[in-house]
Amino acid sequence: MALPPEEVTVFDGCYDHHEFENADYCICMDTRATQVMRADERKTYAADFSRYYTEIVFPDKGGLDDPRWRLYEMQRRCAR
Repeated sequence: MALPPEEVTVFDGCYDHHEFENADYCICMDTRATQVMRADERKTYAADFSRYYTEIVFPDKGGLDDPRWRLYEMQRRCAR
């Protein structure tokens, strides 16, 4: 059963994107997202994880105010 969009977490989006593999990586992403992102950012990121993941791994970010800078570091640390 699919979760309503407002209940999808970063872990859910990540785990689905990685075809239900890499649970440790997705747990790390979810934990770090809670630390570096506002709740509204986490919801947006979780709802379309695949799009944002591609943008983070292959960054074409705006200025320092762009939240994806925080996400890039988060992704880099979790990928270790």
